[in-house]
Amino acid sequence: MRQDPEANGLLERLERERQALLAQIELNALPEVDQMTYGDQAEAATEVYEQQRALTLRRHLETQLREVEAAIQRARRGRQGICESCGAPIPAERLAILPEARLCIACQRQRERRR
Repeated sequence: MRQDPEANGLLERLERERQALLAQIELNALPEVDQMTYGDQAEAATEVYEQQRALTLRRHLETQLREVEAAIQRARRGRQGICESCGAPIPAERLAILPEARLCIACQRQRERRR
C-alpha cells in the first residue's frame, strides 16, 4: 500500500484498535478460583465456568491484538492492504470493516473452503 492519506488513516485506525484491545484485556482480568473445599459444588462449578469463560475471552482478545499488531507492522512497511496470498490489493471496503485483513476476499474464501 502506498504511503498516502488513506494509508495513514488505516495505520491510525489500527493503532486505535490496538489501544482498545489492550484496554479490554486490562479490564478482563481472570477471576481467581477459591481453594476447593467440600462446600457447595454448584458454587465451585460456577466459579470454574466463569474462569474458563474469562480465559476464553482473554485468549480471543490476545489473538485479535496479535493480528492488529502484525497489521500495524505491515502498514509501516507499506504492505497492509495487499493480499498475502495473491498480491492483489485488498478492497478498501474490506479494510474498512476488517483493517487487519491479510487476504483479499477471494483468497480468504479459498482458505475457508480448505478448512
